Amino acid sequence: MAKEEWRKWDPNPHLPKKLELNSLTYNSKGFILDFSDSNFRVKVHFEEIMSFKATDEGKLLSTIQRIYSEYSEYYLDWVFFKIDNSKFIEWFHQENYEMYTDFNIEHYLFKTPNDVIEVLSNIPPSIIVDKK
Repeated sequence: MAKEEWRKWDPNPHLPKKLELNSLTYNSKGFILDFSDSNFRVKVHFEEIMSFKATDEGKLLSTIQRIYSEYSEYYLDWVFFKIDNSKFIEWFHQENYEMYTDFNIEHYLFKTPNDVIEVLSNIPPSIIVDKK
């Protein structure tokens, strides 16, 4: 498999550079991430997901060290990414005997100073940015 690559994702021109995760909700209404900074609140809503994982950033030391050494300083403070050549998608396909290989699954990653949330979905999320 080719090397996994983080790609900055800028789905909304009004996104703040740094955000904190307030909550993660997964229920019958979908998968919702609620972020904020001192001026804005950002909601990311996936109607449907294939899988997700959430990890304290401090528990991903090897990954974070690699990202900091391979990418520009800009990546240090950005929140929204897509992952190309995803190991998570590869794992997902192995786990379900490749039942979903015809789906256009994207690997979304949200990195805050304290959290890394990864989401697999074939439906892009809606993103709402509101001023506080």
